[in-house]
Amino acid sequence: MNKRVLISFICYICIAGSAYAQKEPQRNRLIKEVFFELEKKHQIKFSYSDNLVANVRVSIKLDGKDLDTVLREIKTQTNFIFQKVSERYIIVLDKDEKSKTAACGYLLDIISQKPLQEASITILSKNTGTTTDRDGYFQLASLAPNDTIKISFIGYLSKLFLAKELIKKPCKQIYLEEFTSVLNEIRITNYLASGITREKDGSIGISPKKLGILPGLTEPDVLQSIQFLPGINSPSETASGIHVRGGTPDQNLILFDGIKMYNSAHFFGMISSFNPYITDKIKVYRSGAGARYGNHISGVVDIETNNFITNKTNGGFGFNLTHVDAFIETKLDDKIGVSFSARRSFTDFINTNTFSKFSDKVFQNTIIDIDRQQSNSDLFSDNNDFHFVDFNSKIIYEPTEKDKITFNQLMTRNKLEHLFKFNDNSYSTKDVLNINNDGFSIKWLRNWSERTSQRTSFYYSKYDLEYLFEAVQDAANRDQSRAKQNQIKDANFQTTFNFKKNDVSHFDIGYEYANSKVFYSFESVDQLFPQNNFALLESNRNITHAIFGEYVYDNKEKQTVQLGIRSNYFSLTKKFFIAPRLYLQFQLAPKFWAKGSLEFKQQNISQLLELSTADFGLENQIWALSNNNNVPVLRSNQTTVGFIFKRDNWTIDLDLYQKKVRGITTVSSGFQTVNNTFSEGTNDIKGIDFLIQKKWNNYSSWISYSYNKGDLTFSNINEGHSFPSNTDVSHNFFWTHNIKAGNYQFSLGWNYRSGVPFTRGTGLDASNQIIYQSINSSRLPAYHRLDFSSTYSFDLNSSKTWKGKIGLSLINVYNKKNVLQRVYSVDFDENGNSFLVTKDIASLGFTPNLVFRVRF
Repeated sequence: MNKRVLISFICYICIAGSAYAQKEPQRNRLIKEVFFELEKKHQIKFSYSDNLVANVRVSIKLDGKDLDTVLREIKTQTNFIFQKVSERYIIVLDKDEKSKTAACGYLLDIISQKPLQEASITILSKNTGTTTDRDGYFQLASLAPNDTIKISFIGYLSKLFLAKELIKKPCKQIYLEEFTSVLNEIRITNYLASGITREKDGSIGISPKKLGILPGLTEPDVLQSIQFLPGINSPSETASGIHVRGGTPDQNLILFDGIKMYNSAHFFGMISSFNPYITDKIKVYRSGAGARYGNHISGVVDIETNNFITNKTNGGFGFNLTHVDAFIETKLDDKIGVSFSARRSFTDFINTNTFSKFSDKVFQNTIIDIDRQQSNSDLFSDNNDFHFVDFNSKIIYEPTEKDKITFNQLMTRNKLEHLFKFNDNSYSTKDVLNINNDGFSIKWLRNWSERTSQRTSFYYSKYDLEYLFEAVQDAANRDQSRAKQNQIKDANFQTTFNFKKNDVSHFDIGYEYANSKVFYSFESVDQLFPQNNFALLESNRNITHAIFGEYVYDNKEKQTVQLGIRSNYFSLTKKFFIAPRLYLQFQLAPKFWAKGSLEFKQQNISQLLELSTADFGLENQIWALSNNNNVPVLRSNQTTVGFIFKRDNWTIDLDLYQKKVRGITTVSSGFQTVNNTFSEGTNDIKGIDFLIQKKWNNYSSWISYSYNKGDLTFSNINEGHSFPSNTDVSHNFFWTHNIKAGNYQFSLGWNYRSGVPFTRGTGLDASNQIIYQSINSSRLPAYHRLDFSSTYSFDLNSSKTWKGKIGLSLINVYNKKNVLQRVYSVDFDENGNSFLVTKDIASLGFTPNLVFRVRF
């Protein structure tokens, strides 16, 4: 055989052997590699002991075979058996160890039902174990029936189980309960009540699903709940009228799933516009807010709905005496979760006692109240139609383990239509008011590596207020109309990079772009007196560019340092600002910490008082952008120092603060004596917030006290002397008691506070103008009331998957007639003689409410 033939034969053998080898199953593959490939291909998870699969190899071909076929082939080549505990999880066992078993479970928070991720599951006899995944799921293989399993999670009480208790299918749901405090992380839970936590960064965290009962509330209303915190109050006795350490409501930043809210309440402030049953957590900053929060000079309320894909369908529905609601959250697959919620008032169909009480408070001293009184006569009649609705939806998408994308949507509607007429149809009026706030946000969280992540978000928020008044008379050319509109279109983009230096420190750097367009208009048409007709409109646009950075050091035991800086450029005013932020908290002694903050802030959109529709008496404020004319940029700087003491279920928290606000105007403040005078001034605020709390088993009590002194100063008003603001509450005191007895909860709270200042009218001059004393030199009588709440929880089925709750709340138990505001006007008797009229705006009287809820 010559060499050419020999070489050709050898090549043929090699090629044929190679082809044959490709048709044969791949041999000697590690079983761990096969499991990994199957997990990726079939979206499943194997659970096994490393010792069980160490050095085990198989010869198997995976292409073109379903999962069950592959598992059968593995069984024939190994000593393994497979136990399928769900569609996703498979436990690998040694078939020769017949006495061994497998355990699994889902770990959940006992109140919120939220999965607890990265919890420790330990086999005590072997000192080995696992952790829970994002669904709270865990599984353990090769267990003896009497092996003891310890389940623990930071901040929660641990539990012990025997392995044989966790072998039931489907896997057992295990609920953990929070500690009352976690001192080594300077974090206090059950701050005021269960579900309220004082965080390490100085913020107050609230979980509505965990929130214990509060006096006067049957439901965890988002904005009413935070008013129990020292330093936060509502002189107007509304949910939305939140004053944080002397600031006004329009100076707060309120975010709902990243969407900025310009109207945060229903029914003119009485009920917050956020459904608490889909809200996962709320962060409240009275001071020390991070650099990523911009365009505000007072408090921050950051509200987030559930941000995880639930492992089962959850939902609920219920009603109280003002509205009904329902919500549901579920997953479409392991990567996509969705949730929906809706609320609607039924007061346009049923006039309950609770709604009547709310109406009496809201409509007093308005045209609606005047028409009501006249309609008692046979000559007149009126009709008042009001309703509200809100709707939320959310989609969570996790395409990879490193990415999470969420889409959030919000819609709120408030509509009031008031009709008044002479019964002979000779004269009729109609007032129509619509207040809407819609928006959506898109968020993307990307973990680039273990130490680098990125948060990117975009939101669009639209606020629209429209008011229309029409008066029609039989006589020709006597018709009248007035209209007001205020609209905001706000688009915002923000991206932030987080760099984790080590386990105790990290820093952020980010950029924010905001495009805000604000429009308002006023129009009046009077056919009988056309000389009084007018039309006014203004439209402005501002683009904000902001760059911010923040460094955080937290050693989890002794110190927390948060140092940030933010730069803001406002295009409308062409002004550039620097806004540094600092928050410190450090341990001085065991169970004793000191804290402090320093912050500079700016805000370029605020509310102004308008008088063109004052006779209607509702919503007499408009949003306007800062300009270089009569709406200055608001600026504030605040310094806070304090301490925390925590020991043996005692908590003491003290803050002392000083704040100076610049850019305050008489147009935004609204003083009766200077309505036609424009002046720019300052507000110097000093205050103390104090809390002492004690818990005894199922009973807890707390006392909170706030002192606040705000001095307004205008160069050309009150001879340049300072005076208190219209809503200044010098002293605010709460004493609250909570008791839990089985499935019952009771809460009783007494609130005492100073009356707000007012300018006293003493008479009329020769031209029938009101004569006033010095601005806000008098105070209304002190305010106080007692509130009570109770709830009873129960199971609706034997498996405890359906739960119910009924509740009762009593506001102002002893029916105290508190005065919230005092105003003056001029009236004339039947002889044409003028006289001074004093009108008091009263608080809610005794107001009961009931609630019934079902959760599954």
